[in-house]
Amino acid sequence: MASRKHNRVDEKGRVVIPVKIREAMEIDAGSFIEFEYMARKHQLVIRAVAESDVHAQDH
Repeated sequence: MASRKHNRVDEKGRVVIPVKIREAMEIDAGSFIEFEYMARKHQLVIRAVAESDVHAQDH
């Protein structure tokens, strides 16, 4: 699924993920997401991650 949507960053640095994208990625309130900044391409990649993966990185 390719989807493109434009949103503004608010004064606190927050961005809303559009509902259709959240549904497709199965992101709900309390879900964990990962941010990866790819400097060479000047891109931000967002991934949904399992809670177990988040806690594994903490160790």
